[in-house]
Order: sequence, then C-alpha cells, then structure tokens
Amino acid sequence: MIIGQDKFVTIQYMFTAAEGELPDFLSKPRQSDFIFGRDQILPALQSKLLGYRAGEELEVFVPASEAFGPYDPDLVNEVSVSRFKDLASLKEGAIYEDMGPNGQPIMFTVRKIGTDSVTIDFNHPAAGKDIVLKVKVLEVREPSFMELMASMNLFRGGG
Repeated sequence: MIIGQDKFVTIQYMFTAAEGELPDFLSKPRQSDFIFGRDQILPALQSKLLGYRAGEELEVFVPASEAFGPYDPDLVNEVSVSRFKDLASLKEGAIYEDMGPNGQPIMFTVRKIGTDSVTIDFNHPAAGKDIVLKVKVLEVREPSFMELMASMNLFRGGG
C-alpha cells in the first residue's frame, strides 16, 4: 500500500543538520504515527512522503523557516542569578528545560554565567538551522475508524 490521503502511516526519523551539528537529544531516532493529509506532521515532510511504501527510505531537506524557525536575538536575555535555585549546577552551553508561567515546558540554553546575571537563550537549540530528516516508512495501512475520528479532533476533549 502506498502513502496517500487518510492512510495511517508510521515512520522512523532522525534529524540531522544540513551544516554543523544538532544537540544530542535531536539526533536520536524517533517514531511517529499519523493520518496522512491531516496536518499532523511538518508540511515539508508530508509533501515528500506521498507515494512511498513501507520499507522505503528518503531524506527530506527542511529549511530553518519550516523547521525550528529563524534564530531570534531578542530571545537572548539577562536573568538575575537570584532566579536560580541552584546556580552552581548550571553549565555554560548546556540546554535545560523548566516550566513556564502557564505550566508549559520552556527550553533554554545557558550562554554565560556572570556574578550578577545569567545570559539565557530561549531560542530552540536548532533555531536558524536547515534540517535534513532521514526517514524510513515502517507501516502504511487503512486507519481504524477511531484513528480517523481522532485525527479530525472529534473525540478529543476541549477546554
């Protein structure tokens, strides 16, 4: 069966940088299940998957603007050292995740640790980088009724 509209698809993929390196956590293989054509994956990837079969592999170039966005220097901020519970545990260049004001996870990179402040970069670690996705199609099949309905948000709770 080939990938087409409303097919259930399972892929394994790995991010690589078109130039340079990506943080380790992005370079690990991942797996994703989705209903093709339901805007559940990157549009740049979806358009390239059309017509592929289980077992086939492809590489997809994704420009920074469609991947993790452009690098924004306005997202680099000085934060008072008093905001950190354990300043000694911070390392320059390390990537951390904390909870934001609304309970959502926020990822940041420590750029510089000073005596009064810490320079924090709130850009995604891969912001501004063109990405190459190495993809292997693991499964293509007809979706179950429940999978198809879930892809249309009919059975998901709302707020």
